[in-house]
Amino acid sequence: MRQERLRWLGKDVLLAVFGMAALMAAQSLELPLEAGRFFSAGRGMVPTTILDVGVAALASCIVLAAGNRLDRLLLQKGTAVAGGLMCVVGLLLQLAEELLFFPGIVLFSAGGAVLLFCWLAAVCSRYDIGVVELLIGVEVLTTIAALLPEHLPAMGCMVLSAVLAVASATAFCLFRSGEPADAAETAPFKSDPATLGKVLCSFFIIGFVVGALQYAVSAQQDDSDMFPLIISVVSLVLVLWLFTRGRDFNAAVWTKVVTTLSLAALVLVLFSSELTYLSYVLAGIAYSLLECGALYIALLLGRLYPDTRIRILGTAWCVVTLGSLLIMGLTFFGFNLASRAAVVLMALLLIVAAIWILEDRNMAMLLLTPGTVGDDTAEDERALDGFCEKVGLTPRERDVFNFYIVGRSAPYIAEKLVLSESTVKSHLQHIYTKCDVHSRQELISLVETTRQG
Repeated sequence: MRQERLRWLGKDVLLAVFGMAALMAAQSLELPLEAGRFFSAGRGMVPTTILDVGVAALASCIVLAAGNRLDRLLLQKGTAVAGGLMCVVGLLLQLAEELLFFPGIVLFSAGGAVLLFCWLAAVCSRYDIGVVELLIGVEVLTTIAALLPEHLPAMGCMVLSAVLAVASATAFCLFRSGEPADAAETAPFKSDPATLGKVLCSFFIIGFVVGALQYAVSAQQDDSDMFPLIISVVSLVLVLWLFTRGRDFNAAVWTKVVTTLSLAALVLVLFSSELTYLSYVLAGIAYSLLECGALYIALLLGRLYPDTRIRILGTAWCVVTLGSLLIMGLTFFGFNLASRAAVVLMALLLIVAAIWILEDRNMAMLLLTPGTVGDDTAEDERALDGFCEKVGLTPRERDVFNFYIVGRSAPYIAEKLVLSESTVKSHLQHIYTKCDVHSRQELISLVETTRQG
């Protein structure tokens, strides 16, 4: 248990946090240089920022299609080094001459996607690294890095972006050098197709809407500062609130925050042309939270289902980025995403998506492990008894624990055990403390890892 409490300070944890943060900081330092640049696509003009995300979407599709055949490749140091070099060469092409700017964007984005998937695959294989600690650390460092563009010239940002990309690849090599063997394999991923389809479709709609809204506003915005620091700061505050508020990280709460911000941004665009920049900021915060939540869910599911972890990672990043390809397609055919009709349509799509995924049950069913935790067999009962005794749960905490790991909410547990909700939440906090976890999914992962051992 002492070793688990040192997850914030372990060498490998620090390498993972620094490596992923360096990659994201490199991408954020390069993004302001794309502001105001467009390329012709059929009947419209597409910002280079959309092209950037579109390349990541294509990379995600390749990873999704290849599945775990890429597992060994993504865990190789050479792959990460190649990704870092692609980023550097892409930056050099952007500086070389105007004709090579867009190929440079494509190469930089592709290299960043390769390096990101290397990190995600490596972290998925490490059960000793807390997902919450990792994401909080990455968000903190990325927010600090967001201060730099205001104090550095364009050339300085490009140089620093290249240095950070190389540093990320180097950190990956050091991280992989000290890696222990993977944890025991579990059953292949299984989920209710209807539930999985609803969640993925809804996440795609949210990603498309916030991306389209940012595109529509940036196309009309005269101010070149389209990457304000406030987006990073507010996103960090919300991430800290979602992950460290003393309760379970409820994915439904996360989706409510994301959809509320997105809907507010749409309303501002719809009813006031003077508030478009505020709308852009809200959409940017929503997209940042969407990325963070998708990474959280992907890393947890990737650990629970190592047989399909690469496909899970590819799927998660696809639903976040794939909307960019739809935006480019609509722009190609001359569809005006800034029109009133388009904004109304996006608002309706967002409401439908929210209805589909705001049910706690949908997210719980997606994140729980079918057929393993909570089965009424003698073997499972003995395994759970042993786990509860090992971590020191009281009989009442065990009662709450039994309901909680099969997806029951605090109100449901309170009703069944004739307790107040505050008492149930107090028991849950004690369970979290004794097990040294921060969420329901991490608790389930810990139980399964213990059983596999």
